[in-house]
Amino acid sequence: MAAEGVVDESTITSADHPVLVVDILEFEGEVLPPFRSIPAELWGIENKLNIANMGWEDFAGAVDTSGVFRGFPG
Repeated sequence: MAAEGVVDESTITSADHPVLVVDILEFEGEVLPPFRSIPAELWGIENKLNIANMGWEDFAGAVDTSGVFRGFPG
């Protein structure tokens, strides 16, 4: 699994600039759903996925009601 951030119109026009996070590697036909993240959290997503400390689902499942990952509570 490898993540990339995509800057699009929503990123530019939204106040908190949420970047679209997409999986660029398809593993055994599995396509992981994209989600958005505020820029300050991108480094954590990249690091945790690269060392396999956390999975895609951990981040995608922790988005707020607007579909943006803003970090984990606490």
